[in-house]
Amino acid sequence: MATTTESSLLSDLQTSDDSKGIHSLVSDYLHPISTLANSKKKKPDQAAVRSLAKQFLSFLSKSFPIIYKRIYIQNPNQQQHASLSYFFETYRLCITCLEFVSSQLAGGAHLVQIQRLKLVYCLQSWGRYDEAESEALRVLERLRGEVKSKGKFVPGIDIAGGDSKFGSIVVEAVASVVKSVAMGHCKDSGKYERVLALLEQVRPWCSDPSIASDVECKNSLPCKDKKACLVMYYNTLKFLCQPLAELVNSEKKRILAETEASSDSSSLCIIQDAFYQFCDSFFSLESCASETKREGFDDGEEVLVPSIIVAGFILSTCTKCKIPKSVCYIKQIIGSGRIQSQGLKYVYVSLYNIGVLMYRSKQIKEALKALKLSHRASWTNIQLLREMFIHKKSSADHLSEDVVRDLVTDACTRSAFLLEVLHACGNLKVEKIIVESLENWSALENLFRQLSGPMPLIKQWVKIQCKLHKNKDLEDSAPTLCCMLLSSAEVSKMAICKILEQELLAYQEMTHGYPDFCQRMQIKVINLLLQDAYAIEDSPLLKARMLIRKGRTIRANGIEALKDCIWCLSEAISIMKNFYSETSIAGTPACHQLAAAYCLLALCTQEAEPNSEQLYQDIYAALDLWLSIFIPDSCFVDDEFKMVSGNTLQLLYNVLDLLSVKGYTKLHSSIYKLIIRIYKLNNVELGICVANLWECRRLSHALCVSPVNESFITNLSEHCGGSSKSVDFWMHSLSGSQPGLLGFQQNLTCFFNNFNHGLKNPESDIQSAVSANNVNLVASELIASDPVRSHSLFLAGYLYYDLCERQICRGRLFEGLSYAKEAFRLRSQLFKRKFTFSIEALVEKYNESGEIGEIAQTAINGPKTLQVHRIVASELWSFDSSSSNLCGCYLSPWNVLQCYIESILQVGCINEMIGNGVEAESFLLWGKSISCSQNLPLFEATFSSILGKLYRKKRLWNFAEQELQSAKRILVDSSSHCSCIRCRLMLEANLDQQLESNVDLAVRNTIINGEDVAGNAATQPEAIGARKGRKTKNVSKSVMKEQHVIPERRSSRVTRSRFRSSQNQSTTCTGEAQIEISKHSNGNVASKLSDTCWEKDSSLLGKGSCMEELTSEIACFCNQTKCWHCLPAEIMKSGLLIYFINMKWEYAHRKLLVRILTGTGKCLGYGDQTHEIHEVVWQSISVLVSRNAYTQTCSSAHRTFLLDLIGRETVGDTFAIERAAILYRIGWMTLKGFHSKVARIDCCDLSKVQLSKTVHWLKLAFVLSREVPVLFQKVSRLLSAIYLLSATSEHFALPSCKELSESHWASYFHQASLGTHLNNQFFPSTSGRSNAQRFVDSGDLNGVVSSCAHTETSTLLRLAPGSVNDLEQFVMNFYVGLPGTAIICISLLGHDYTNLLQELLLYPSSIHAWLLLSRLNSKNQPVVLLLPLDSVLEEVSDDAAPNDDNARACQELRQLMNSEDTKSTRSLWWMVRKKVDHQLGKLLSNLEDSWLGPWRHVLLGDCLDCRSLNTVHKKLVQDLKSKCKMDINESYLKLVLGAAKFDIEEACLSLRCLRKGCYTGKLEHHEQENSQTNGIDDVSALASQLIREAVNELHMEDAICREPIILVLDLEVQMLPWESIPILRQQEVYRMPSVGSISIILERSQRYHELACTNAAAFPLIDPLDAFYLLNPSGDLSSTQAEFENWFRDQNFEGKAGTVPTAEELATALKSHDLYLYFGHGSGEQYLSKDEIQGLEKCAATVLMGCSSGSLRLNGCYVPRGVSLSYIQAGSPVTIANLWEVTDKDIDRFGKAVLNAWLRERMDLVDCSQCNQLVKEFEAMKIKGRKGNSRKKSASSNLTETANSGSSTNACEHRPTVGSFVGRARESCTLPFLNGASPVCYGVPTGIMKKKDL
Repeated sequence: MATTTESSLLSDLQTSDDSKGIHSLVSDYLHPISTLANSKKKKPDQAAVRSLAKQFLSFLSKSFPIIYKRIYIQNPNQQQHASLSYFFETYRLCITCLEFVSSQLAGGAHLVQIQRLKLVYCLQSWGRYDEAESEALRVLERLRGEVKSKGKFVPGIDIAGGDSKFGSIVVEAVASVVKSVAMGHCKDSGKYERVLALLEQVRPWCSDPSIASDVECKNSLPCKDKKACLVMYYNTLKFLCQPLAELVNSEKKRILAETEASSDSSSLCIIQDAFYQFCDSFFSLESCASETKREGFDDGEEVLVPSIIVAGFILSTCTKCKIPKSVCYIKQIIGSGRIQSQGLKYVYVSLYNIGVLMYRSKQIKEALKALKLSHRASWTNIQLLREMFIHKKSSADHLSEDVVRDLVTDACTRSAFLLEVLHACGNLKVEKIIVESLENWSALENLFRQLSGPMPLIKQWVKIQCKLHKNKDLEDSAPTLCCMLLSSAEVSKMAICKILEQELLAYQEMTHGYPDFCQRMQIKVINLLLQDAYAIEDSPLLKARMLIRKGRTIRANGIEALKDCIWCLSEAISIMKNFYSETSIAGTPACHQLAAAYCLLALCTQEAEPNSEQLYQDIYAALDLWLSIFIPDSCFVDDEFKMVSGNTLQLLYNVLDLLSVKGYTKLHSSIYKLIIRIYKLNNVELGICVANLWECRRLSHALCVSPVNESFITNLSEHCGGSSKSVDFWMHSLSGSQPGLLGFQQNLTCFFNNFNHGLKNPESDIQSAVSANNVNLVASELIASDPVRSHSLFLAGYLYYDLCERQICRGRLFEGLSYAKEAFRLRSQLFKRKFTFSIEALVEKYNESGEIGEIAQTAINGPKTLQVHRIVASELWSFDSSSSNLCGCYLSPWNVLQCYIESILQVGCINEMIGNGVEAESFLLWGKSISCSQNLPLFEATFSSILGKLYRKKRLWNFAEQELQSAKRILVDSSSHCSCIRCRLMLEANLDQQLESNVDLAVRNTIINGEDVAGNAATQPEAIGARKGRKTKNVSKSVMKEQHVIPERRSSRVTRSRFRSSQNQSTTCTGEAQIEISKHSNGNVASKLSDTCWEKDSSLLGKGSCMEELTSEIACFCNQTKCWHCLPAEIMKSGLLIYFINMKWEYAHRKLLVRILTGTGKCLGYGDQTHEIHEVVWQSISVLVSRNAYTQTCSSAHRTFLLDLIGRETVGDTFAIERAAILYRIGWMTLKGFHSKVARIDCCDLSKVQLSKTVHWLKLAFVLSREVPVLFQKVSRLLSAIYLLSATSEHFALPSCKELSESHWASYFHQASLGTHLNNQFFPSTSGRSNAQRFVDSGDLNGVVSSCAHTETSTLLRLAPGSVNDLEQFVMNFYVGLPGTAIICISLLGHDYTNLLQELLLYPSSIHAWLLLSRLNSKNQPVVLLLPLDSVLEEVSDDAAPNDDNARACQELRQLMNSEDTKSTRSLWWMVRKKVDHQLGKLLSNLEDSWLGPWRHVLLGDCLDCRSLNTVHKKLVQDLKSKCKMDINESYLKLVLGAAKFDIEEACLSLRCLRKGCYTGKLEHHEQENSQTNGIDDVSALASQLIREAVNELHMEDAICREPIILVLDLEVQMLPWESIPILRQQEVYRMPSVGSISIILERSQRYHELACTNAAAFPLIDPLDAFYLLNPSGDLSSTQAEFENWFRDQNFEGKAGTVPTAEELATALKSHDLYLYFGHGSGEQYLSKDEIQGLEKCAATVLMGCSSGSLRLNGCYVPRGVSLSYIQAGSPVTIANLWEVTDKDIDRFGKAVLNAWLRERMDLVDCSQCNQLVKEFEAMKIKGRKGNSRKKSASSNLTETANSGSSTNACEHRPTVGSFVGRARESCTLPFLNGASPVCYGVPTGIMKKKDL
């Protein structure tokens, strides 16, 4: 019986939760034994031990199970932790006591260790792994006893002495240590090393079969045999390896990255050995396990075992130890049937990731091992699943076919990567792997019919083959997968067919990188399919589909094999048609396939034979098939239908775009109907359809005025109702795309003026959003990304294109050109993305003078081998593979081609309008070539039409006739194709008008110089039908009635020619001509053109009144006038789209009508039929300003109102240029009838216009035409003549202007008429590239959109303000901005002006022409002269006159000297040459006498530093004012006095000259007649006497230093050597093409000095030592080279002699030096072209000593061409060049004389006394130099500032400039006129300086 104390303690142990209190009680109870147990006595008294054992053993034996039960709790909670934790101390106390008395028990030592192990189990359950580990180690320590050895933890097996229980305790203790360390996740490597040692030491205990134990473990029965020990050992290893494996697998990336051995390698090897031990135990147990039951394994081993094996593989790879063993384990686990799908998946995924990591770290061999094992595991897993499906195991119920398909795809992807690695390391097992994989796939394909193809595998195989055969030419060198699989019995024929199809797709995808090889292989695969798979008769659709695929492959090779491609398509169509004939029902895909084949055949036919009619028939057939598929209200739409509909759209877009660019619109309605059906059947809103079609501009055909086809509006309204006809509907549809919406708004309102205040709600005006800034902003955002999307390029291109049209119709040509070039640049990029082409290199031919021949220079042959890009063409053939996005925007190549050609047309037309004929011809020829190559009749006819006009203006009559007739023939031949009747008729009308003008001008080219005003004024892209320049395309049905007008004009052509060619130029016509002309002039020309397109919807035009709300500046008479300007406001208020479209047609129609009427008026003008001309003008005015453009009769009040409208300035006028042309015509007619009293009485209001009103209208025309050179020139000349007449005759008196005199106005308009073509050359352009290159280089116009129209340069070149109200201030500012140097403008007025001025001045008809001369600068009032001219040669004797005989004699003698150079021939040659030289000198003298006479002194420069002149002038002015009471022009008077040494005639002293500085001359025989009429008043005798006395006083004055002058010459007199007429022979003279160009050169010079941080001078400065020379580059001027080479070297000049430099070298030299010297043939253009010169940002002063280097080649009405102008444009301050051919030695003398003089002047540069004096004066006045615009200062003030600034260049502007030495150098020539007069100076006065560094 237990004592009371013992019983109570045991009871408390069982029930009490106060473990701490219980522990205290137990401690007290066991105190006797615990005291002895803890004593330090080594040998306790056995008697005492025995006594204590008897006393306490019972308690101890009963307490152990109680305490174990209380504390063996898995994961105790917090409360249990708090209440039971002291039981562990109680347990330890009991164990200590039991161990003390164990000697008294049988087997006591074992019992103690068993209890200690139980304590370990309890500690582990509580997670106290460190304590558990310590207790377990204590067990082993107790078991070892006294036997200790270093590194030994486990007792030797010999200690057990056969005791199996002892062995079991040892194993359990070791297991406990392992578990504690593993579960404790300890990071102390020492513990793991100890664990591994324990495992190694315990292994003998596990293998001993005699060991058995009856110890109760926590989760197993006592081991009784070897298997039990293995299980225990296995579990022990599992506890250890599981966390280690997890750690290794998680850190595999870092472990595998260590390619070299590290200090941790030994530790990793130990862990690796542990993994191997685990693997050995696992496979040992597996061999012992029964087939039906796996005893001792749990479910976690499905992944655990593979993870440990994979971890071992990772470590073996890292340590490079026992890799084969790891591989063997993996193969063993893969082949083991005990690991299921989950474990296999873990294996192949892990191994694949390992392989990828190793491959990336360049460990290829190791990667291969991992990938091969992954490959095996993945396919083993799939085979396992296959078996499960076949046997229908229950475990596979959760697997679906989708899961299996995904696993197969995954396996193919992993195997594909294995193939890549095998190929990378050169392994030859690639074919084996691919075959194995495909066989495995094929086995599954037979089971799962919906299994996807092994595409990843096949792609990788194809990729490898491409790389292997990249540089091989053998077509059969690469095997196909079919050939490799045919011998395999495991692959079915169906599987092979599927594999081949996927191989075909793979080669197709690789075509871009390996085009030739892939295309060969595609053909090979397709042939295999056609021969084997699809050869059977029951698969015709498959065979047809494969034929189409073959056609695609052939097309991808380029257009060379298009015939084969067309054959494939034709064969496919034949097969499908036969199939349909035998089958009653055809499915949607099959029908779609046939329609697509027809479509593709049409597109291929276009590329192969653009002229073929078959393509239209094929498109018809395709549309019929598609219309049968897409039936309205279809209720069944499946995925297959959606794919078909999506791909149909792409084909339809291509067909629609192709037909549009060809102008064939008959099928547009069907196509639009089909497109709308497709959108409807796919449940896509039609608003999206509208947006897509608009953004891609598929709603109209090429060159059409209308932006939206009426058939589309009709089809759309059938589905959307009437709302679709409103602009609001369209804007709502486009609201999702800002560029699309903006483009729509801009296009509709492109030709609207700014009269928007007629709207009641201005905020609703769609025009308000379409500002140029807004368009620029949106377009810039579209192209801001890099790279730019094609669709963004397309949208931005159209925004700029339409913006250009807006600017053009308002007369802003330069701004429009900048937008046109930007649109062309963007579209060029897009064009190159869609098309490929080559350009034939142009061989430029040079004549003897080194100039490029005109034809050779402009000839553009166009692109060669133009074809759709292979990739672009191939995309279209994928109609059966995938569906395109219905909501996306697709650009076809034909759409891109259309917009590209439109831009070419637009840029070409604008260049033609501004006078840049060469640039225009280049663009037009390029566009025509493309149009002809693609058989685009509308474009062909348009380009030929404009080229015809261009050649007509160049006076190349035959070329013009050929082009125009060609255009006419094209329109006739293509009449059935160009199905838009409106566009075709407008083209025909335009062509007929051009043909008429060409014949008229060809006959009159010797009489009339230039072109008709309307032809130039209205020459815009729309005039020939440009799409958005479509302003001339007529909408009206009545345009057909124009055919009644044009034939009549054609019939009158001969009579008019006969009339104009009559010798006496009679003012009457023959009877036939009178009849024909009257047909035109009877007021019926306009009426024959009946109402326009408004006939159908004419409610707006038919209104009798304008809106009362209009408060426009132009007041409309309600119910009477039907004002044209109010119509846009009413249209915008109506909101109907059709009205906007009709408005565009009306605009184009009116422009064409104005041009026809203008031509008619000119025709009538030949016969002086004043009344008929006036009627035509009235009709022209009505067209521009009246709503009813065809009013035949109107009241006088109405006509007065029309005149008021035409003469008012209209903001945003869309007929700006046409209005200017009409105003000019009215002004001309007014002057022509000025003296006709009969006309003024009997004719209409046009004959009663006052001169002041005429001048105002002409000023308005001047402003409106400021960017149209020809018209601007004519208006300027007429205004100059009127102001000159008003200053010299009372009959032409005009209201006076306070600030500006008549001479100011006359000289201003005169200078404005000069260089009008050339001013635009100073704008940024496509300089530096050849004509052909600019079409290839997509970036050639980059940055153009910044717009030259907004640059400072354009401001300087502007010759007119934006409004006529600003004109006076503009002219005043113009004069302020002029330089101080005198500018002399000279024009020759002939032809029509000869007759006009004779009639106005009542002169006889013997005058041949008039010379208009103006002198102007910033210091003095201008002087303007109008002098009558007779022929110069009439006054030269026959012997003295130069003639062709002398020239031919010189040429013949030169040829004779080349063959027989004798003294006699040389002497004869010199005699003839000297005779010609004398004749030329005489001619120039006679020219001065005859043309200038007493006015020659006007050409002289102002006097410099002439004190006596200043004194006399001042006194004379005072005398005239005081004694004669005369208001005198002081500057003119000083000019007269300055020419005192020349004879001053009475004419120069006329009262009007002295007062106003204007003079109109008269012939000698008419001298005494009508002097008062001509405005010449005799000066009073006193005044004349005073002037004579002053002149006589200065007559003996010594030579006077004069300022230089700058000549601005008309093109008709620029070839004359004005510099060599006697009065200018010693004068410093420069030439410039225009006054604006002078400003540009000076501005550039000032800006350069500012950038160089030097003081700006009045004129440019150069250092002649900073020179580069090009001497005799052709090598055939040996004497010239000998003369200069050594001398140049002595001067340290840089340069080349006798060799040809590169263009880059010359360009660099021009930019980096001050002076460029050329001594060779011609102008040197053969070494550096004009375009390259013009592209320079900075250019040196230039001396071109070659033949004709300074001559200008005239191009009719276009910009003259010359290298000298190119240098000026590039910024060269001065260019000395020759006007004609010269001889080498004479010109060498001239050149050396000039250079010597420059160098001497440079050496003589010293302080200038004049500058110093001026500085002192300014300092005294406390005035310091100010920086500013040097051009606004007088010459003296500029010079003073320079002197005051102390320029570091050591230059003085009072010293002679470079041009002053040219006159002296002429005398060094043996032939001073024939050679000496040839060199002239282009540029501005340029000083000589001395640079510090030279």
